[in-house]
Amino acid sequence: MKINIWSLLFLAGCAHHSTSEQAREKLDSRWEDEIGKATKSELIEDFGNPEWCRSDDLGVESCRFYRSKGRKWLGEKKMEKSHYSTFDEILVDFDSSGKLKTFKANAQR
Repeated sequence: MKINIWSLLFLAGCAHHSTSEQAREKLDSRWEDEIGKATKSELIEDFGNPEWCRSDDLGVESCRFYRSKGRKWLGEKKMEKSHYSTFDEILVDFDSSGKLKTFKANAQR
């Protein structure tokens, strides 16, 4: 079987880029073992300040953390190019003691 250099470069390039699903799975695996342990400060270390937080009457605080990863450009010709934002996002609930209660991760690549 003969493989040319272009095939190898193409495969290496594909392996380097993550998909939205892979990025979301990475977020899930990062935070799923932290339920009941992680605090808001730990998410701030990872994402920066939340875009918003809201508290309910039971002391549960919900926050949205968002991290921009840049832009992805599509199209070949200058006039046909378009782009979309790439990001990581996590919506979290903290219990009344300030520990991570639940989360939902989202990512776009």
